[in-house]
Amino acid sequence: MSCPPLRNEPYLPEKLDEQLDEQVEKFISSPQGFRLDRQKNKVYLSSIFKWYGQDWIDNYYIQDGFTGNQKEKAVLNFLSDYLSPKERQYLENGQYKIIYLDYDWSLNKQ
Repeated sequence: MSCPPLRNEPYLPEKLDEQLDEQVEKFISSPQGFRLDRQKNKVYLSSIFKWYGQDWIDNYYIQDGFTGNQKEKAVLNFLSDYLSPKERQYLENGQYKIIYLDYDWSLNKQ
């Protein structure tokens, strides 16, 4: 349940970037992928980003802005490309605590 959703169509080379972008948008708009709580100054991330955060460092790490270590800053910078300008600004300001969501290993209903 805590994975990004699968598509009901095959991933195709000529549409791969578009298809993957759509799946990122769906995942981070779900409560299992990403959430902001401005009132409590918390950002909730899927545990996937904790486990595989190093995968974003080479392309998305920036030293200034955001909160956290290199992995967390890289992931937040990556995610901010899919958010509204207001949400991106909030993340860039870096005044929040990062909380990793519990991972739900159960299967999606078919």
